[in-house]
Amino acid sequence: MSKRILIIMLAGANLLLLGVLIQTTQSPPQAIAQRAAEGIGAEGYLVITAKGGLQNETIYVLDSPNEMLHSFRTPLDHAAGVPARMAYVDTRDLSLDFSREAIQP
Repeated sequence: MSKRILIIMLAGANLLLLGVLIQTTQSPPQAIAQRAAEGIGAEGYLVITAKGGLQNETIYVLDSPNEMLHSFRTPLDHAAGVPARMAYVDTRDLSLDFSREAIQP
């Protein structure tokens, strides 16, 4: 085996190890859910938060009795560490989205 082939194989092995290292150290963004407290008239609601990047957070509110999903998020250009107001994004009607007609092709 020539010296050149050996160097190419070692460089390839190093790139493979670097790829494995990057894959194992990066974790996907977390989504955290919490059911609304009982006894305050909020039964059937689930609040889900997700971090969409370094400076973007999203809150989803699942309204189970009405089968609706509401979403709110922070502006994309706010500075880290500075409080940002949540803005309404959209509401989805889950009963329509997951109806038999919508699921069948």
